[in-house]
Amino acid sequence: MERKNHPARSSITMLIILMLFGFFLTASALIIVSGADVYKSVTDGMELDSRLRASYAYIANRIRGNESREGIFSAALSEEGAMGSIEPLPDRETGDMLVLTETYGKDVYYTRIYVWDGWLRESFLWDQTPFSPADGEKITEVSAFSVTKEEEKIDYSFSLDGEIFFAATACLRGN
Repeated sequence: MERKNHPARSSITMLIILMLFGFFLTASALIIVSGADVYKSVTDGMELDSRLRASYAYIANRIRGNESREGIFSAALSEEGAMGSIEPLPDRETGDMLVLTETYGKDVYYTRIYVWDGWLRESFLWDQTPFSPADGEKITEVSAFSVTKEEEKIDYSFSLDGEIFFAATACLRGN
């Protein structure tokens, strides 16, 4: 017995096959787009966490590595720069620059840690060298930084992208 092709039946079959193919294609595209969004949010979160840890660890290690309690203080960052001695802010007054003083022989050097142009920066200079905030070495991206010294305790805080606020305290160990 011979079968006859019915054009209407083959058209409906082809239409169903195309609809199923379109459905699977659309579902696959939605899964890929949603996976890309999840991946982006995870990597963005990891980047923020990394910047936060790097900023915190850097400052904590610089404070712990300094041998003199009296040589660590907060100061105000000046856009015009400074030369010679830096005036430390009184205890419990918040500044926007952490200054670590180191003496080699008779020469005094300042390590200034501050935020300039969206970056946490470090500047290590002889006390007679002019200081320009833009010349500091970039450490990590940070939008704001503040520091307060209270006897043997340094409180510092910073924010990332103007949103995430982080605060920490370090105790001074040296003499």
